[in-house]
Amino acid sequence: MFLIDDAVTDDGDSADLPLEFPCGAAWGTHQAPGIQEAINLLKHSHDTLTKCLENCTEGSLDQPIPTRHGKSAAHFFWIMIMHDIYHAGQIRTRRTMYRAGG
Repeated sequence: MFLIDDAVTDDGDSADLPLEFPCGAAWGTHQAPGIQEAINLLKHSHDTLTKCLENCTEGSLDQPIPTRHGKSAAHFFWIMIMHDIYHAGQIRTRRTMYRAGG
C-alpha cells in the first residue's frame, strides 16, 4: 500500500505541519484529516501489512520487495515491528503524562 501525498516531501515534511511535530508526521493529513480518519488510515495500513505477511511463503520472505524500507520482505516486516513498538511507546508515554496532568 503506497500513500501518495503531494503536500508532503520525500522526508515527510510539510509546510502545513507545526514545527513541534516530528519529521514524517504529515503523511496522510490531507487524505485522512482528523483523528478518526487517521485511525481509519492506520487500521487500513495495518490490515494491508498483515494480509501481505500472511500471503508470504517462507521462501518469499528472503526476496527483495519494492519499498523504501527493507532489503527483503523479512527485513521490511522487522522494520515495521520496530516502528510500531517505537510509536506504541510514544503513545503510552503521552497517555501516562496526560493522566498525570503533565
